[in-house]
Amino acid sequence: MVRFECDTCGKLKDNGEPWILGFAAESVGVKSARREINIASGWDDAQAVDWLAVHFCSDDCRAEYTERLFSNRTIPIAGETASVKKSTAVRTRRKRA
Repeated sequence: MVRFECDTCGKLKDNGEPWILGFAAESVGVKSARREINIASGWDDAQAVDWLAVHFCSDDCRAEYTERLFSNRTIPIAGETASVKKSTAVRTRRKRA
């Protein structure tokens, strides 16, 4: 048996409920990092078990997850806490005497 849980609030999906399915990914390179989330056109149980799948019980939960994913705030998702920080490169230049 597979249970689907909202990735924002932790609510469990009941059969027949209209939920939102998305796919979130992060690519971290040497000089940059990229995050993206793609929302599927409809719910599909076969795709919902994909490694990158994210599940939302409402558009409010989808919006909250997306906001936290692309911000500097701490992300509590489904009862857990993870810290996400944007990295910024700072260069300093010293004057030669």
